[in-house]
Amino acid sequence: MKQFLLFSLALALCVALRQVVIAQAQSSAQLQFEPATLQLAPQATSTMKLMVTGISNLYAFDISINYDPTVVTLLDADPDTAGVQVALGSALTGKQFFMAENKVSDGVIRLSGTLIAPETPLTGDSDLFTLNWQGQTQGQTALTFSHAVLINNSNHRLEAITSTGQIHLGGPIIALSGEVKRQGQTDQTGITITRIQQTLTNTQQTFQTQANGHFALMAMGLSHYRLNFTATNYLSAWLEGEASVSDINIGTVTLLGGDVTGDNEINIFDLALIGSRYQSSDSAADLTGDGQVDIFDMALAAGNYGKQGPVQVVK
Repeated sequence: MKQFLLFSLALALCVALRQVVIAQAQSSAQLQFEPATLQLAPQATSTMKLMVTGISNLYAFDISINYDPTVVTLLDADPDTAGVQVALGSALTGKQFFMAENKVSDGVIRLSGTLIAPETPLTGDSDLFTLNWQGQTQGQTALTFSHAVLINNSNHRLEAITSTGQIHLGGPIIALSGEVKRQGQTDQTGITITRIQQTLTNTQQTFQTQANGHFALMAMGLSHYRLNFTATNYLSAWLEGEASVSDINIGTVTLLGGDVTGDNEINIFDLALIGSRYQSSDSAADLTGDGQVDIFDMALAAGNYGKQGPVQVVK
């Protein structure tokens, strides 16, 4: 009876811990821009919000955002204060709030502040700041978070997921879409796609695919672009082209499997590693993703033996 009670308590504890882990995973906040992509003409102005979504009990933050100051300029929200400041969003306006740092310099936005008791923490979706942009020269710039720390009212760090924004000047915005797949797999989750836009200033965006491998990226027309595709255990691939004034679908890109050593080449070292993990469940050698290292994994690597990446995709 005593052993049964101990087993029951242990099982209940495992369930409770699992629920805590799930709740923590679901409570991740997201820092993002609204709209995510902004189209501007030289000297024209437009507004973008810095949003935090899915937040629970946000009390303080420390954020750094990078952009290209040759493409856009941030307009000063407080001319009576030295330097360039960003305007508070509706989530902070009227709140008991201390701003430790609000500074824009050399393409870096530094924002650091905390609510002050007895102010209640922020929960749900909130716009923290308003960014007033003015276009400069034709081109585009990514808005990237180089630093993002969110703190709750218990002085604990909150998990934050950041999303890249884009500002385009000049050509029209077009969609680059298609599918990318791992050879021998049905679940295409987590393939990394990096878009490099070659304009007056090269900019870069990184995305990951969902289970069906479909992707749709926004790019500026009338310019050159390059797409890089990478996935663990597969040779990297790339393609490039000219963005016109209409949307482009590149079709399907298939990544070649077998590079389990990660050197972007499929050779005897890869076959040896797969062979040493044969009939195991080691994910490092499981190319097909079926949970078992078997003849199908060996055959897939052997079929691509001697090939090297990055593989150029010709469309």
